Amino acid sequence: MKNNFLLKFIALFLFFTAIHYAMGYHFKIFYILAITGILIVVNDYPKVYKTIIAIYTLVGIFYLPVGLLYGYPDYNIFSSFYYTDSEEAKGFLKNINYKYYLLSILLLCFSYFIFKLKFEVNKKSKFAFSAIFLIITAISPIKAISEGSWRLLLTSGLPEYRFFTESLFYLDYLQQEKKSIEGNDTFETVTSNPKYHVYVIVIGESVRRDFMHSYGFPIENTPFTDTVKGYIFDNYISASGSTNLSLSNTLSLYPKMQNNIISLANKAGFKTFWISRQGTYGKHDGPVASIAKRATHAYFVGGSALLDNNVMSQDASVIPNFVESLEQPAQHKLIVVHLIGSHSPFCDRIDNTYEQFHISDKLSCYIQSIKNTDILLSQIQQLLIKQNTSWSMLYFSDHGLSFIDNQTDLIHGDKTRQNYEVPFFITSSDSTQREVISTRRSAMSFMTLFSQWTGISEKSISQSCTMISNQECENQNTVINFDKDSMNFERLNNDKKK
Repeated sequence: MKNNFLLKFIALFLFFTAIHYAMGYHFKIFYILAITGILIVVNDYPKVYKTIIAIYTLVGIFYLPVGLLYGYPDYNIFSSFYYTDSEEAKGFLKNINYKYYLLSILLLCFSYFIFKLKFEVNKKSKFAFSAIFLIITAISPIKAISEGSWRLLLTSGLPEYRFFTESLFYLDYLQQEKKSIEGNDTFETVTSNPKYHVYVIVIGESVRRDFMHSYGFPIENTPFTDTVKGYIFDNYISASGSTNLSLSNTLSLYPKMQNNIISLANKAGFKTFWISRQGTYGKHDGPVASIAKRATHAYFVGGSALLDNNVMSQDASVIPNFVESLEQPAQHKLIVVHLIGSHSPFCDRIDNTYEQFHISDKLSCYIQSIKNTDILLSQIQQLLIKQNTSWSMLYFSDHGLSFIDNQTDLIHGDKTRQNYEVPFFITSSDSTQREVISTRRSAMSFMTLFSQWTGISEKSISQSCTMISNQECENQNTVINFDKDSMNFERLNNDKKK
């Protein structure tokens, strides 16, 4: 009888171990013992027991691919779901390895066996299991009270609580964030002294710079960037490891997202254009799309087209609107081009055709996608030159990526330096040589850099350091993780290639 109980206890323990991993949490024996014990207690009430098992089975099987790849619910995960469009959702599902779906099926099968378990325990054992559950559940709220952290007061370290309370917290946060970008900007007197007639920002997607030849990668996939004249930043870091979180902190005076580069340029009398390959987001515009829609002209384009050298690219479709923007009459213009770039699934971005194999098909496609972006940058520059006017073009990527699957694939992350190490350069119509900016520059200070680049100033934008120089500037090591907490970049580990 005791052996029978032990086997069933182990089965239930292993089931919730699997559920914790499926929800993105690490193995912690006391939490699993707590939930296993309380389920043994409620086993006397079959409907309650089966309902609980059913709820966590459904959560586990549907969240498992996300949990194993990205972890427990955080801002990045919920903003991705909240703001995503159908194209990005399809790309996300397509990029998930089939093994994760297989694990979901195995978890479903395991739950069928757990449904049928029946435990017979005495009152003393039930009391002990209940006491353990209550003590472990109460640890986080007690700690929250002592530290004054009200966010954690109504939750617990127990994943079965955390999953839902943190999900509700981030959904509420996103609703508040959406409101924060609404309304007029609060910029006051703006002064403007632009050097060039046309300013272009090209925002790349998911490019970690150590995969670029111009930053030391052995495969020659950046012929344009290798030789471009201007300022080359080799120590620039993104604000975060995902698009929305990174660009909202880059392009605005976050959390006042209505105070952003487009609002500032509009107030300075620029005609503004935003050409996006990333699309709008349906019911909920993301922070980036909301900033984009403040432009004088905003275009959200799709499809594929040919670049120079007859390279098929999903970003080439921005070119017609870019040409149209250049031809619009205006004394000064700001044109922002937001690419789909190297967003996963990588092979979709390049029409499944790459020039050189490197380790795996996915990495080979990723390397080729970077080359295609480089070709597009060259084409944009050529279009600017043809205008026979003064211009300046700035390029950076929103964030980098992390290795997974024994360094055969890449994914969004926030734990390593390579999630933040991205390319950045400025080239202009009067650039005659390459100057390397080696001092650290953070995207958290991009509004200052943008102000100095365009000659647009406003008192709320700091001018404490000359960003386009090798001057050492303060506060250039801060990045934001997926829990929206600030971290010191210097303390992150490397995710170096083999």
